[in-house]
Amino acid sequence: MYSNGISINKNQIDNEIKVKLTEQTNLMQINKKIIDQYEGECRYYALCLIVNSEKEIWMSYRNNPSKDYYTYYQVAEGGLEPYESFIDYRKIMFKTVIYLTITDKILQLTESDKNSAWEAYTINEFKNLKVTDSLRLKESVIIEAINSKFRNRKKHKSEINHESQKQVKIDPEKLNEPESTTSSLSPS
Repeated sequence: MYSNGISINKNQIDNEIKVKLTEQTNLMQINKKIIDQYEGECRYYALCLIVNSEKEIWMSYRNNPSKDYYTYYQVAEGGLEPYESFIDYRKIMFKTVIYLTITDKILQLTESDKNSAWEAYTINEFKNLKVTDSLRLKESVIIEAINSKFRNRKKHKSEINHESQKQVKIDPEKLNEPESTTSSLSPS
């Protein structure tokens, strides 16, 4: 075929397209097998964050040299079976769930042979601490979860305060009584 001064061989183009389609199909099948293998080996992991009302994250320092992540900071998170090691999991994909609790209770040290006392750290301090891999990998998600939770709390408190202001009114007649030193509130 000859068009606009360019020679085109239709059979050659059809064959090249078929070869490229076959290559792409084979690559997609290989990728699917790899993804299926990783998803089959995927582990689910929970990060349990405890935050105080000042948006500080409770963390402890791993102080046992015979344990994984010695000298790292951690949150209250899931553990491993006795025969497992975090090092074994570096090649395995994790799906992480983040649980967030807000409390002003002071956490008690329960495993002094493994960790230091619990201390509350600001988000900026958290960013600079030497933390476990799961925390570092999920740092932005953790910070967004905390900020989102506090935004929702402020919004909820604002709605409650706004509703309580609507439900309370001051009786002007009571304010004008000379013997009254305080106003009385009456619900609407």
